[in-house]
Amino acid sequence: MADISRFITHIQDILTADAELISLGITPQKVYRGFLSQVKDPPHPVIALTYEIESTDVMLETDATKLYVGIHSHKQLETEAIQLAVKRILHKMTYADAYIIVYKCFNVGGLPTPFFDKDLNHWETMIEFKVEVVDAT
Repeated sequence: MADISRFITHIQDILTADAELISLGITPQKVYRGFLSQVKDPPHPVIALTYEIESTDVMLETDATKLYVGIHSHKQLETEAIQLAVKRILHKMTYADAYIIVYKCFNVGGLPTPFFDKDLNHWETMIEFKVEVVDAT
């Protein structure tokens, strides 16, 4: 099985190094692993990364994974801008290092526009990516 934790760390690094996302206020401290509800009063805007392993091919050491990118902000236009930037950055992304190979990362949908969460008092949206991660070791 591939090291999905290393893959999520790589996604965090990619998102926090992008100039457009930096200009929109995304810093390493604002990209979380897991669900945002686990963080009390996060500084907005924030991105929450979660994943789900759909299947594992033990012989090939490949994981078919779904990556979910949740975006939360107090401003609707800021949420939309971050959503478009994340789609641009991650769609068709490939990556390889000494531990993992990501050879497929496709945007497969999500919410078309952000919605206002009245309980949390902010705008949010979700993007889903289908990812194939291979153990390179």
